[in-house]
Amino acid sequence: MKVDGLYVGGSTGENFMLSTEEKKEIFRIAKDEAKDQIALIAQVGSVNLKEAVELGKYATELGYDCLSAVTPFYYKFSFPEIKHYYDTIIAETGNNMIVYSIPFLTGVNMGIEQFGELYKNPKVLGVKFTAGDFYLLERLKKSLSKPLNLGRFR
Repeated sequence: MKVDGLYVGGSTGENFMLSTEEKKEIFRIAKDEAKDQIALIAQVGSVNLKEAVELGKYATELGYDCLSAVTPFYYKFSFPEIKHYYDTIIAETGNNMIVYSIPFLTGVNMGIEQFGELYKNPKVLGVKFTAGDFYLLERLKKSLSKPLNLGRFR
């Protein structure tokens, strides 16, 4: 089996229990071990926008191919605040973004119109859609021009 890339810092591990410095160390180790042989995506999402930007800048400086960020959670963020969050990470890092939508853990449910608004940013390459709403999934696949899950980078 061939591995095309790694998604580093996702919600499967202890990511949200780690300090910023521990997350950076994981990004560095993954980059060192990958030896530029596979694509790397750094999940930099946080409730704290400054931390997300700091992690995004660090991963970009290390040479990560793309960033990903879980929607900000815990507090009830409005959609304009969520859009600002993604646009700020992208603007501050200059890297591409995969939106990480996992509503059963974040409590953030976005619809087609909201995903469409995020997709207007050319640096948003797609979405990691981790939800059980197959009706929304099918509608997203039909209406959006970018993939829901990326298998490779452009």
